[in-house]
Amino acid sequence: MISDMLKARIEALGIQPNDVVLRYCELLKARGEDAKPVNKRNMIYRVLSGETMPKLDTFQDIVCALGGTVKISWVDTQEVSLD
Repeated sequence: MISDMLKARIEALGIQPNDVVLRYCELLKARGEDAKPVNKRNMIYRVLSGETMPKLDTFQDIVCALGGTVKISWVDTQEVSLD
């Protein structure tokens, strides 16, 4: 499950969910998007609790905020990165 994977990474990094919110917002702001932690906190918390499934772009941004990348590996071709 996505939420379990994200929570395991958060624990491995030794950070709190609020840190994820701040990192996520910093990432969006770097792209020129308006991102205030107070407006993103509930969405991030719902994803982490498993209440909701994030859109692909949101999932990719959360993973990036946690220092990772998202890759798709097709069976009949080479690995493709979403970066």
